[in-house]
Amino acid sequence: RSMMLEVHVSPYSPRIDEQFTAATPYADAFGTESLLLMGAHLDYQVFQAFGTLGVGMGLRYGSVKGSGIQADGSSSSDETGLHVMPATLSLTYRWDWPSVRFGLPLVPYGKGGLTYALWWVTNGRGEVANAYDLDGEGRVAMGGTLGWHGGGGIQILLDWVAPGMAVVFEDESGVNNSFLFAEYMVQQINDFGSAESMELSDELLSFGLMFEF
Repeated sequence: RSMMLEVHVSPYSPRIDEQFTAATPYADAFGTESLLLMGAHLDYQVFQAFGTLGVGMGLRYGSVKGSGIQADGSSSSDETGLHVMPATLSLTYRWDWPSVRFGLPLVPYGKGGLTYALWWVTNGRGEVANAYDLDGEGRVAMGGTLGWHGGGGIQILLDWVAPGMAVVFEDESGVNNSFLFAEYMVQQINDFGSAESMELSDELLSFGLMFEF
């Protein structure tokens, strides 16, 4: 065992409107719609003794479509879209000693690190939107926001359910263990409290598959 690959999906509702006192740009354009983040995370196991410590990187992508907003605040017939692509650098500790030693099927884990989220807004033609502010300066609707994440989850060892299939899968693909998992993660993505940055924080509940090889 030396690496773990995670493939996961989660709903995501960035708290953009929370940074405004008298405006709700996200709700105006997208209503209550959430993004669906899909992605993968790969880590290398640097320590294996009483548990496993991994260092890894991940990338997710999600988008949501809605209606453009006119200068007077009313809805437009033009379509708009918000796209977010968070990249993560994480430390993950998995308490897999009981699983390795006694074959228990449940593995709890904790994860934390840094997140950098690229974001961009598209117009009705699918191009990156742009506009002019009150000072006449041009603005392009794209950027990046830095932050952190922390949380944990539980892995369910699938080898325990079908050991025969697990042996064949390992022989054919080199995957030692396969897991289903559920993960709860707090994301604070706002350039560490900057009032000038896009507020992309949220709490994520993810589900997916893990492959250890």
